[in-house]
Amino acid sequence: MPEVARRIMAEAPGIPALEPLNTPLYDTQTYPLAGVASLTYFAAGLGVRTLRETNVVIAGALPNPQQFHIYGVQIVMSMMATANAGAAALPGPLTDQSAIIDNSFFRLHIGTKSYIEVATVFIPSGHGLVGSAFSTVGAREMASFHNGVAHQNNYYDVTVKVGHQRKPIHLPPQQNFRGELVFPGIAPAVTVNPIIGGVPQLGMPIRVFLLGIGSDAAIWN
Repeated sequence: MPEVARRIMAEAPGIPALEPLNTPLYDTQTYPLAGVASLTYFAAGLGVRTLRETNVVIAGALPNPQQFHIYGVQIVMSMMATANAGAAALPGPLTDQSAIIDNSFFRLHIGTKSYIEVATVFIPSGHGLVGSAFSTVGAREMASFHNGVAHQNNYYDVTVKVGHQRKPIHLPPQQNFRGELVFPGIAPAVTVNPIIGGVPQLGMPIRVFLLGIGSDAAIWN
């Protein structure tokens, strides 16, 4: 495929164009053990954070000239390992994940408008293990469960059909945006600490992925 076919073309020769990148925007927040009324995503850039947690460069916006076209959402909970041992650990991950999924909704704001408001149970993860694991070796028991088939094509589609095409949500450069995981009732407490990099997280890390096509630095025709 010629290089020119991979570009978002400029309107006229000599005007900078943007090269499309098929990569998601993502951010991670930790749901605390005692619970919380809401978690806000994309409100902080890389700074002291790493690419394991987020890939947004600045807080709450894309730097000029970057832009993004959102076609789907995934929500991924970190339930790969737990800090608990003994019989009480067995239902922990499944119970905690179920409580968060069943008692929250996800909202995406761009500017002053809410573009997505949907119950979290409607948004699959598309990642991680499916099903459960059980072991009594050394008096340790574990369980792992994820919402949805672990396939990257499993996501909540936010595109809108217009004519014969499906239109994504456009996120322009330097436009304020944020995601929110909201618990409108009593925020559920969680009991299990996932271990990431050998360190208990003091709560459950939850990642939000905005799937879509973005654009990076300008290139020239």
